Amino acid sequence: MTLWIITITVTCVFVVLLALMWLRKLQFDAVHKNFLELSKRISGKVLRNGFAERPRFSGKFKGQDVTISFTTESSKKGRNYYITLTMQAKSKINFTVLSSQWLNREDFSKDHESRVIPLKDGEYLLETSKKGQLKKLNTQQMEEVIHSIHPFAYILMAKSGMILERTSTNIATDTHPDKLFPLLEGMYHLKMIVE
Repeated sequence: MTLWIITITVTCVFVVLLALMWLRKLQFDAVHKNFLELSKRISGKVLRNGFAERPRFSGKFKGQDVTISFTTESSKKGRNYYITLTMQAKSKINFTVLSSQWLNREDFSKDHESRVIPLKDGEYLLETSKKGQLKKLNTQQMEEVIHSIHPFAYILMAKSGMILERTSTNIATDTHPDKLFPLLEGMYHLKMIVE
C-alpha cells in the first residue's frame, strides 16, 4: 500500500513539472513567433538555443544595432517579467530616466537633488551622472519621447549605448511587434536628441 502511495505521489509531481515545462515552452514559442514577425519588419534574426531557452532578437533599426530579450524574477506577488531593449547610441552625457513607481522612493539627498529633475508630472525622474549636466539636455523633447514610450521601468543612456527596460504582465502580448516597434522608434528619437 505504501509503495502505491509513493508511486502515485511521484507520478503526480512529475506530471505537474511536465505541465509547467510545457506551459513555459508555449510561452517562449509565442515570444519566438513575435520576434520572427519583427524580423520581417526590420532586419534581424531570432536567437534560441533550445526548446526551453528564452528567445532573443538581434538586428538593426534605422542603421542602429538593437537587441531585445526578456528576464523573469519571482516576487511576493508572483512572477515578474522584464523586456529589455538595447540600442547602439552615442551620448556625451550619461543619464538615467527612472520610473518613480518602479523606483519606489521619493526623497533624495541635497547632493542628489542637483542631478535629478522630475519628468511627465513626476512619473519619471531624470538623473545625470554629474552635477550641471541637466542644463545640457533638452528635457522638453525628452518628455515628448517619454510620453510616447510610457510605461517603462528605466532608460539608461551611456557613451556607447542605451538600455530600456519595461515591466510586463503578459510577455507573449508585450513582445508583439505592434508593441515593440513604438519602443524602438522612441529609443531612436531619444538617441537623435542626445547625440
